[in-house]
Amino acid sequence: MIDEVYNKGSERKPYVNVRGEWIGVDSVTFLDIEEDFEGRDVMTFEYQGQKYRSHIINRVSWLSVKAW
Repeated sequence: MIDEVYNKGSERKPYVNVRGEWIGVDSVTFLDIEEDFEGRDVMTFEYQGQKYRSHIINRVSWLSVKAW
């Protein structure tokens, strides 16, 4: 079922975490990127005048899932 959703036009977008809220990377100002000790991407960015660091995750935009 999940594979069908991914293959039916759903859109995966990268997000970063700001104080417990997941924000799309298109809404932040990129400053730097590095890898943690496990090889996961950690992004440094600015959001609403503040500097943050967060792992990057890809989430499915369920609003973009097309009807079958």
